[in-house]
Amino acid sequence: MPRVKKILLINPFIIETNSYNYETVISGGQFAESPLGLGYISSYLQSKINDVEIEIFDANLMAMKHFISKGKVDMSAAWGLLKDKIEEVSPDIIGVSSLFHSTSHIVHQTCTLIKKISPDIITVIGGSYPTISYSDALKDNNIDYAIIGEGEICFMDLILFLNKEKGVENLHGIAYRDDKNIIFKENKFLIKNLDELPFPDRTNISPDDYIMPNDFSEYGNLSRNFLFRVLGRNNAKIGIMTASRGCPYSCSFCSAKHIWGRSIRYRNSKNVVDEIELLIKEYGVNAIVFNDDNFTVSTKKAVAIMDEIIKRGLNIRWGVGGGLGVNFLDEEIIKKMYDSGIAIFNLAFESGSQKTLKEIGKVLNLEISKNVVRRIRKLGKGYIIGFFISGFHFETKKEVEETLEFARSLDLDWALIRNYQAIPGSRIFEECLQKGYIVADSIRYGYPLVTSNVDWPNFSKEYILEKNYLANLEVNFINSRNLNSDRVDQAIRDFKGVIELAPDHAIAYYVLGKAYEIKGDLLKVKDNWHKAQDILKTSETSRSYFKHFKIDINKELNLLEGGAL
Repeated sequence: MPRVKKILLINPFIIETNSYNYETVISGGQFAESPLGLGYISSYLQSKINDVEIEIFDANLMAMKHFISKGKVDMSAAWGLLKDKIEEVSPDIIGVSSLFHSTSHIVHQTCTLIKKISPDIITVIGGSYPTISYSDALKDNNIDYAIIGEGEICFMDLILFLNKEKGVENLHGIAYRDDKNIIFKENKFLIKNLDELPFPDRTNISPDDYIMPNDFSEYGNLSRNFLFRVLGRNNAKIGIMTASRGCPYSCSFCSAKHIWGRSIRYRNSKNVVDEIELLIKEYGVNAIVFNDDNFTVSTKKAVAIMDEIIKRGLNIRWGVGGGLGVNFLDEEIIKKMYDSGIAIFNLAFESGSQKTLKEIGKVLNLEISKNVVRRIRKLGKGYIIGFFISGFHFETKKEVEETLEFARSLDLDWALIRNYQAIPGSRIFEECLQKGYIVADSIRYGYPLVTSNVDWPNFSKEYILEKNYLANLEVNFINSRNLNSDRVDQAIRDFKGVIELAPDHAIAYYVLGKAYEIKGDLLKVKDNWHKAQDILKTSETSRSYFKHFKIDINKELNLLEGGAL
């Protein structure tokens, strides 16, 4: 076999074939984020192996740009452009990111395409899907190797093995076929000192490509991000990074331990803030999202990063995508968060039932959660998002109601109430599997309001979907804390953000009209209520929501247009 010299790393399309929605693509609704894992793989390989050419290609970003430039969704054209890119690079080996089971079919289609172009190209997949389900993944002969867990050292050793510079005994953290048998080699060597890792290679995944103010890009803003809620879509240029890897806890609904192990490893605070400064200077970034599993599990480490940001006088806003550990947020650390530029408090409450919290292994007391929200409100004007999971397979309707009532009771700007999704690799996924609660071919997760993939003994999927969705509508829209004169601009940002994602969201148009009513802009009230009215004409589901909340939009419009408002 020829020496491996050219490596292509692909971030594949992230949602189901033909399900991209042009309206949300063009308004910035589809998810797109720098594939940080590929950036780390690239920079690490370049630092360790001589004479390799590495390119990262984000097929998802490419597709979105193509759809916008052509004014329509055309997946056959997108696959054709990916084929052109592979042929242009003509790599010896291709690594395909496979972060989630929910998009595994796209990864398989990508590897099928690669082998059709050239059977000699070596295909490697890495991420949560192959780590947890490598035996299923390798049933596909278009996939040659599956990386297990943390990928930098494993990928490097694979390249050295293929180049005959290391023997097969040196391979670890990898699975592959030997004749008809699958060989699995455990990942034994996690990187202990994360400061030894070079910063991610952002050559082909610049923040400019993902979150770009409209006046700087012919494509407009190509992605969504939770920081838009506070900073606004066109005022936020966001850099993605991590300050740690892993989480020491063992919540039964989470599978992260399979990637990073059961411990947590930290970067030095100066190393972290050096990367922040690089993102500011080289890319003009003004906001940071830490994609850590548990940013605050060590308050000492978190405070050291915040102190370094303050010490260097960096004018940066930041947030944590994976959620903040509620237990650790005392007044001192909350004040430090405000001083260092936190934009949003993402609080991982998970449940409003103490019984459920114990069952899932979440060490959290409900009274602590209430006090944390009070402290954040006392010390500043932070935006608070609460994360909840409702409808675990062991819950009764009582526990579901407790969670929804708890979400209503907290002074949150937004409550993200998810239907429980059984995640492969988690302990309770295995329980659901053993008890027959998992439905075949229904492994979907990561989206807040999709129907669950679990069949419960205590209630139906339809019950939990409706209960959670109505609670979301109630907390976030009908009874939004920001529908008042002091915070109405925040409400407008929130509701517009929803409409970007769901242009047929009648409730969002209705409450957006309510927000403009507070501002006294009656023309915009009328415009948004007419849009809601148009949706109601054809959507029985939307009409049912208006009926549930006793909203008579026709009456309100008549009053408005008759001059009574």
